[in-house]
Amino acid sequence: MSPLARIALLLALLLPFVSLLAQQNPDERDYIAKVRLLETDPTSKEAGNARTSLMLFTVLPPRREEHRHPCLHPQNPLRGKGNKKHAADLLIQPQFSEQAFIYEHPDQSNDDLAVTRAGVEGMLRVYEAILKKEAFSHWEYLDDLLKLRDAGKLDDHIREMLTSCAEEKS
Repeated sequence: MSPLARIALLLALLLPFVSLLAQQNPDERDYIAKVRLLETDPTSKEAGNARTSLMLFTVLPPRREEHRHPCLHPQNPLRGKGNKKHAADLLIQPQFSEQAFIYEHPDQSNDDLAVTRAGVEGMLRVYEAILKKEAFSHWEYLDDLLKLRDAGKLDDHIREMLTSCAEEKS
């Protein structure tokens, strides 16, 4: 293959990625990078600052309305379970991961299943990263979600939670 053909092929392969980056403003790229940091290393020194920055980003206008309704978060069984380490981090992570998903996939922003799945999967990535460093930090509900995910049944569970949430609203 000629050098010119290689360059053309490389550009063709990179075009979707470059297009996605061009559509995102620097705030969105920074937001996504911080979310991914939390999903991979939630106990790092940088994680606290990243989490604070994401929370500020979440509550400052005009972004607040971009986030999902809290009822759509199927992690509610984590609330009120005593003083468990990392509880607050796990509870807020779905909101961060959902917004990152919306930035990365704006065409799916109205798909409640896809957005909520992204939030739950982000929370599970944080949970798995925590378990790698602190094997004693198990939560029964999150262990059950991991089993559902691994069995390919997480979407069914999320659909049930979304249905329950819709019923609560009406």
